[in-house]
Formats: sequence, C-alpha cells, structure tokens
Amino acid sequence: MATTVIEPGFIQPPSIEPPFLRQPNGSVLFGERSRRLMALADGHIMADFLRFMGHLAEAQQRTLDRQAAPVLPDAGQISLCKVHGMPPLGTQTLQRDSSWREGLSTILEAGQANAATQAAIARIQVLSETELEVFADRLLKGIAYFNIEGGDDAVKAEACDECNSYLKILYLEKNMALDPIADDLASLALDILMDEAGYQRSGPNLLLFPAAQDA
Repeated sequence: MATTVIEPGFIQPPSIEPPFLRQPNGSVLFGERSRRLMALADGHIMADFLRFMGHLAEAQQRTLDRQAAPVLPDAGQISLCKVHGMPPLGTQTLQRDSSWREGLSTILEAGQANAATQAAIARIQVLSETELEVFADRLLKGIAYFNIEGGDDAVKAEACDECNSYLKILYLEKNMALDPIADDLASLALDILMDEAGYQRSGPNLLLFPAAQDA
C-alpha cells in the first residue's frame, strides 16, 4: 500500500484566527445548561438535586431573556478605571440597576418547587427593596483582593468576608510564564499574610501540605 508523505506547508493553517475572548451566548447559555442537568439526572444518585438545579438554570434563562440591556460604563469611566488599576465592572464602584430584583423574583419562584429551599426563600421574599440592596452589597462587596506590597502584582488573593476564605488569582495578562502550582508555591508569603488576617485557604495545592497544628 502506497504511503502518502505530507510535505511541510501542504496543510495550510486556518485563515481565521480564533477569537481572543469567546463570550457566552446569553440567548441559550442557561437553557442548554438546564437541558444538560436534566439529562444527567436520569438514573443519577443525585437526581433530585440535579433536577432542582436544572429548574434553577431554566429560571435564570427566563430572567435573562426578559432583562433589559445593562447600562455599561462609558469611555470616561473606563479610562478612569485604567488609570487607577480598577476593574470597570468592579463591585465596589458599579451602580447596580434595580431590575435585578425582578430577576430574583423569577428565580425564587422556581426554587419553591423544592421543599428544602422554601424556608430560605420565604425569608428573602419578605425583605424590602432597601434590605435586598443591603443584602446584595454584603454578598458582592465582601470580596477583596490582597497582594504583597512590592511583590509580584500578577499574583493576588481573592478573599471573601462572608465565608472568611480566600483563593489565589493568577493574572496571565501580566505574566504569561505563570504556572498555577509553581507560582502558588513561590507566593507563600501571601498565604502567611492571609492567615495572619484571619482568612482560611479554600483551594489546595497538591505539592503543599501544611503541618498539623499542635493541640
């Protein structure tokens, strides 16, 4: 049988470069997730939980379909954020549109089908608009970022005041050579800082085994 030898350059690379950022398709994102969850539920040991999450994803899709286009930062706000090194959609500065509460109502209705969540939903439903906004602030603005002063700005700790834990965040756009395991180990000073601040690490490094503290 004859063997075909492919000469260098015979297979041409695609003429279109893949996109740098692939944005999710909001018109089908949660709907497809819902259908996948429902399919996984059949015969699964966690079938009830997966179906519940499928109904929740379906409610998220309905909410997104009804939601008006969000008001995004203008060019001046984006420029100001760049100057100060702040994210343009950061929870500390972004003015939240009140329409989110309507979406929350749709999602809560879907959650009522599960008896285990009814008590929690009932507590949320009696909150006033002001109380809901305060609750949202607590959830969103409880996130803070830490790094070692004068250290590598490409490695930070994302801390949650609500759960009192943190995760390492590595920014490849600042250093393409970053490795999630190696650079995690090389930034243990940041872990010490977070421990002293009272936060617990929530993500393991399989090459790092903290010694058990003496009783």
